[in-house]
Amino acid sequence: MGKNKIENLVFMLITCSLMVLGMITYNNILQYGLSSSLPKTILTLFLPILLVAVLVELFIVSKLKNILLPLVIKSEDPLLKKIIVTSFIMVCGMCFCMSLFATIMKHGVNTDTLSYFLPTLAKNFIVALPLQFIIVGPIVRKLFFKLFPI
Repeated sequence: MGKNKIENLVFMLITCSLMVLGMITYNNILQYGLSSSLPKTILTLFLPILLVAVLVELFIVSKLKNILLPLVIKSEDPLLKKIIVTSFIMVCGMCFCMSLFATIMKHGVNTDTLSYFLPTLAKNFIVALPLQFIIVGPIVRKLFFKLFPI
């Protein structure tokens, strides 16, 4: 999204922060319901999960995106198509990796890992995709263009 590495890093940090916040909130409500301990749980989990998400995005998902994007998008394609395809690839990769991480952290690695991972992935994906397209993406782009005008 940005014109240089600093702008790309800022864009990624804002996006990761909001997605992590949204997904921690969703998963805790899903698991424990709405409770008075929800804000404390979110605050406790936010930084460690954000760190994992940033590392996963930097070293795994962004690399995968850079391989897949040129196969789907051409330079003359409209900006909206570029945004949609990029967001979709990133959500798929991040959702897969972070759901796998969460499954392993909660259940360990054993013969049942796949049976825990697949429902976790499905539950996360059905929220992560609209969260990115409807809420996080527009907020981040608006904020980003205020910080770094074209």
